[in-house]
Amino acid sequence: MMRFRNLVIDGGLIVWLFADVLGLGISQARAQQPDMKVLVKQSIEWIAQNSDYRDVEPPRNWAQLDEQAMANETVKRRIDPRTTAFYECSSQTMFFRSDIDLTRVAVQSSVLHETVHHAQCVNHRLRGDLCGMEREAYGLQARWLRAQAAKYSSEADRRWVLDYADGREREAARACNR
Repeated sequence: MMRFRNLVIDGGLIVWLFADVLGLGISQARAQQPDMKVLVKQSIEWIAQNSDYRDVEPPRNWAQLDEQAMANETVKRRIDPRTTAFYECSSQTMFFRSDIDLTRVAVQSSVLHETVHHAQCVNHRLRGDLCGMEREAYGLQARWLRAQAAKYSSEADRRWVLDYADGREREAARACNR
């Protein structure tokens, strides 16, 4: 089932991804929960290797919020309060819920998606072209997911990741057809 995604301009460019991934996805085997800043750094490195974004520094600001605080922030910005992560260009802030499971491939791909928006922001790319921004972010997210699928030994897990990647590509194609 696909989730509706919104784009909002409110007090600066805010691009967010409604990623209802708390209950979706599969967990990669890890000894401990990764840190959001580590995942963003890894996302930046992957983006640099797989796109023409280079020398992107991590976001200046981080806001790790509990469920209620995130709902408050999203309501202020007219964003769906069920959002788990979004990036705000005007303040260069990565907002994310503190209760998301960072070991889940769906969550990691959402972090990558939001990191693409950060790279777009600091490189002044596609400013004002919200459709182009989403197409690029979904496209890179789907590419990353396809690369992750090969890491799973279970055919069911691989298929789930590939299906999720297909969904991101459909979202890229529909980014402006709403």
